[in-house]
Amino acid sequence: MNHCGVQGAQRSLSEFAFHDYSAFSQGYEDKLTCLGYRTPALMADFCAKELPGQGRVLDLGCGTGLLGKALHQRGLQASLVGLDLSPSMLEQVPDGVYAELQNGDCCQPLVYGNNHFQAAVSSGLSEYVLDLRAWFTEVRRVLSEGSLWAFSYALSQREPVKQIGQSMLVSHARDYVRFCLAVSGFAWQEDADIEAYHSGGELVTHVLTKARARVKPTRIRPQVHPLPAARRPRRDAYGCREASGA
Repeated sequence: MNHCGVQGAQRSLSEFAFHDYSAFSQGYEDKLTCLGYRTPALMADFCAKELPGQGRVLDLGCGTGLLGKALHQRGLQASLVGLDLSPSMLEQVPDGVYAELQNGDCCQPLVYGNNHFQAAVSSGLSEYVLDLRAWFTEVRRVLSEGSLWAFSYALSQREPVKQIGQSMLVSHARDYVRFCLAVSGFAWQEDADIEAYHSGGELVTHVLTKARARVKPTRIRPQVHPLPAARRPRRDAYGCREASGA
């Protein structure tokens, strides 16, 4: 799929997420509790101790504030900023969890300036992200050097990006996620696998990941293949190219 195709597919996925979450924002947390969904709580356990004691932390796809509440329960001191696509989900966020709430698409260019945050977190959002490399690059832009980037993703065992069951959600392969992190300016730090939920009878594994913002993105050098012997230019004893035969 070309770049324009990916952008169009991402817009469709974002529109699906907007209508889906707007439809069941009421009682959303109760439904997740019934499903035994624990990713936000486990994500908070995974990253809370490495979050800064001051400054700003961005919660991408904050929803009703499940991750934000879990982080506060574990002693978060920094100011938490929440960003989510669904206004109806943001209306369910309790007072006092976030210093600021913003309505917007997390998969589009972010409204914040460069180096604006000292950490970023996200739980459950990557299943709505097709172009991880573009997403990570934008997250890296708003983070200061050395900042923590902690997020979850659904694990694909083979394909780099794979549809989850019959849903519109997507999973990502571990090697592909680490590649996208590297070329977007992050140094991978740690993974933890958890059983997240079932979709159409299929167990979905979530990977909790921690990475750190690098000074500069890693350059992935293209692999250089030598010319076959028959195509290599022949040289004489003085290093000059010999004339090819007629």
